Amino acid sequence: MPDADIVLMAVPDRLIGQIAHSIIDKVKPGAALIVLDAAAPFAGEMPERADVTYFCTHPCHPPLFDFTPDVEAQKDFFGGVSGPQGIVCALIQGPDAHYALCQEVAKIIYGPVAHSNRCTLEHLAILEPALSETVGATLALALREATDRAVSMGVPRGGVMDFISAT
Repeated sequence: MPDADIVLMAVPDRLIGQIAHSIIDKVKPGAALIVLDAAAPFAGEMPERADVTYFCTHPCHPPLFDFTPDVEAQKDFFGGVSGPQGIVCALIQGPDAHYALCQEVAKIIYGPVAHSNRCTLEHLAILEPALSETVGATLALALREATDRAVSMGVPRGGVMDFISAT
């Protein structure tokens, strides 16, 4: 770790702050720490270290109603296998040049990536878990069940998808 330019903290969300504090003295000046959830940084749980970059990234997950003919991509509801997904990224602290470097790492770990959105840490805290898990997932599940039910009742899938995507 003392020679690493980038440290990817792929750890449980609730342990990000604790683990960051336990490793921060081993990280070289100018290194970038990438975290995969906004909760710990947003709550101020990251150790103070002005000479280290903090970057947060999170997947948006593939669209539920993707009209791709790729059947495997259609079945990839969580991304990272076949379904291209968007990602959100925030440079929490550090030089702006580190944003592009960390974004490239995020594109690799969440690939295939359709597009990347630059946000603030505060934006990420709004998006996940509040918007995505609390509201979005519940509504998406209900919408998916309703469209599948319409198809099971004989409505052509294309018509169902076109009808619902126009709303």
